[in-house]
Amino acid sequence: MATKWQSTESFFVPQAIDETSTTQQNPEGLIISARDVGITDYGTGQFIYLPGAASTILSDWVTYDQKTFATSRVASLTTKGKFAVAMSANAATTSWGWYQIQGQAVQTTTLTGNLDNNALFPTATAGAVDNSGTATYVIIGALTNGDVSLTPFKIDVILDHPMVLGQAI
Repeated sequence: MATKWQSTESFFVPQAIDETSTTQQNPEGLIISARDVGITDYGTGQFIYLPGAASTILSDWVTYDQKTFATSRVASLTTKGKFAVAMSANAATTSWGWYQIQGQAVQTTTLTGNLDNNALFPTATAGAVDNSGTATYVIIGALTNGDVSLTPFKIDVILDHPMVLGQAI
């Protein structure tokens, strides 16, 4: 992947978007903007700084609590709450990293082949979403953006503060 996210904030951000840290470098819940200055030029996105969740790898989907900032990998068809995409392997509660909440998320974890401009749903597979109709809830603010790559399945997604409200479809 040739993306390189660089903060566009007027203040110093001590941890790169694609890095995991075993010490907290920013306030939990801090939201920053960053631009992809790599050859992919995916534009600008927003990222939230959160603690890790067990077994989280790059591109996993997580939910987070807006008050406590606790994260957990998406692992149920009925997962509700705020969603984000891990920008690094924040694999434990003793690690911190950035999670994308707005903009083009690159190569996010999905279960099967997806087509362009599809809705996404939580799955029972930890860290993954899909465009399958077997889920109860749709993720509002997430739309596939391009065809899926080869196994393991990955897809680009346009994010706009994704969440599941708990309204059955």
